[in-house]
Amino acid sequence: MYINTKGLILKEARYKEADRIITLFTEKCGKITVSAHGALSKRSKYSASTQSLTYSDFVLDYRKGKYSVKEATVSEYFTGLRTDITKYSLACYFCDAVDVLSIEEASDVSILRIILNALYALSNDLFSQEQIKAAFELKLISAVGFQPDVDSCCVCGAEDPEEPVFLIENGRLCCRKCHTAAMGFSLNIDESVLRAMRFILSSNLKNYISFRISEDNMMLLSRVCESFFLEHTDRRFSTLDYWKSVK
Repeated sequence: MYINTKGLILKEARYKEADRIITLFTEKCGKITVSAHGALSKRSKYSASTQSLTYSDFVLDYRKGKYSVKEATVSEYFTGLRTDITKYSLACYFCDAVDVLSIEEASDVSILRIILNALYALSNDLFSQEQIKAAFELKLISAVGFQPDVDSCCVCGAEDPEEPVFLIENGRLCCRKCHTAAMGFSLNIDESVLRAMRFILSSNLKNYISFRISEDNMMLLSRVCESFFLEHTDRRFSTLDYWKSVK
């Protein structure tokens, strides 16, 4: 059976002398493992289209529960990611995050749109890397079922709490005066950071990164989103650590 679909290559591995095994996030099939026979050969027609961080049009051959590449052409190469080590390492972190949080063969186009828009913004320097990362982390973790509630204080119900505090462990918001140590790991934020979080969560998948925030508040937003993301993925990412070491 042949399947026509677009897909982003999250990672690749060499197999035998000239083959690639790729982890592909597709529109139709979700995350799948695909064999790309001969992709490393100099004569291969789909060498470029089966590289990591490439969005391509595929014709996949599905037989006996396994996928292989029949045809592939590049749709978006994200050239800007390949000439800057900080961009490249951050893009790899995005791919690792999607790989960890997605389920094999469970189609979810929203996840694909989230990472594609993040990679496009990163490749083309549309926003700072900190802003793209923060928006990606918060949007992705929300898409997989851990959406925080930042509409109002979880204690008194105030919609615009003075001196807001974000509760990392349960993803809720409260006023400073309502906050207690029993609420666990929390971070003090301000109105600007709260507005940015609300924008990311409520915006569509195309525009969720498009907001303005000062550099100082951007660093706080980055810390909040990263802390919440790592808390609910319950793991560390070596690609994130590497990005921090080279940025």
